Amino acid sequence: MAVNNQQALCCQARRVAQELTRKDARRVVFLHEGIAGMNYRVETEDGALVVRFDLRRHAQEVRDDSAFALRARENGVETPADLMGVVEIHGSTASVRPFVAGSAVPETQEALSRIGGTLAAIHDGCVEHLPERRSFYSFLDDRSDGVWDRLGEARQIGWSRLYSAPLGNRILDLLARRGEGEQARIGIAHGDFKEENLIWHGPDNGVCVLDWEKAHVGDVGFDLGLALFHVLRKSKSPDNHLRAFLSGYLSRAPLSLEGVRLGLLTELAGLAWFARDLVFLQEAMTRNDEEFARRREYFRLNGEASWSAWLSELRAVETAVDGAVCDGTAQ
Repeated sequence: MAVNNQQALCCQARRVAQELTRKDARRVVFLHEGIAGMNYRVETEDGALVVRFDLRRHAQEVRDDSAFALRARENGVETPADLMGVVEIHGSTASVRPFVAGSAVPETQEALSRIGGTLAAIHDGCVEHLPERRSFYSFLDDRSDGVWDRLGEARQIGWSRLYSAPLGNRILDLLARRGEGEQARIGIAHGDFKEENLIWHGPDNGVCVLDWEKAHVGDVGFDLGLALFHVLRKSKSPDNHLRAFLSGYLSRAPLSLEGVRLGLLTELAGLAWFARDLVFLQEAMTRNDEEFARRREYFRLNGEASWSAWLSELRAVETAVDGAVCDGTAQ
């Protein structure tokens, strides 16, 4: 992001915070830039706020995030659900929430058990009267959003030899295998339960769950597989951490894992996540704005290395899941 644009957005964040909260903004700090938004910390006399600019979402979608977060909070999950204001401005949606302090989740069995229980509490939330939303991974069911077509276009970033056809074929194979006798469990799915969206407050105070933009009422078995993939794929001890995570999950799980093919779900979720990332990259190829330039160039130069590293991470998670299934942890 250009320096002058960064300065302009800092000023915009200050104005948004003051207008939506009627509080004097004393200091603005850029926090981080995500795929679809930018976050700023704004200091006021009453504490810190977060101003987020969503580049591709409308105000009602941001309000819907809070509906899911509030429902999870009713079930004991800490969330930054207090939306203090939202406004559409200059082609983006700006929202203000309280700033949540904390640290990254440590790689300890105690912490992994705690976040496993947190995910179970989300899944166990009441689904009545929540906004209707499509899953971010709905392409697995209805083929309606162009993901499958775009898998065939991977040659544009030099990956067709590696995985465009193999990836699509493997996903279809896993979907067919899953369809043989297993029923989806329906509940609140977070859709993006991973380390970057968790803030650790310590063993006594637990974890705060952020970023509810992919939350929906849907298949919590798939959501569990996706969480396992994200939480464990960079773990230095995935087998032990998996057991800790599942122990915490099962301590308050809304569903039995009996009959749930967890290894299959984890692989399917990991493959689906990578397929969606490919779709985003294909969209980025058609855009010329600075927001996507660095990411486009990185994947153009490092696509094969990224794919190889990702495969290694997925295999480590699969090995841990298969081990847990064999010894009964995941039953």
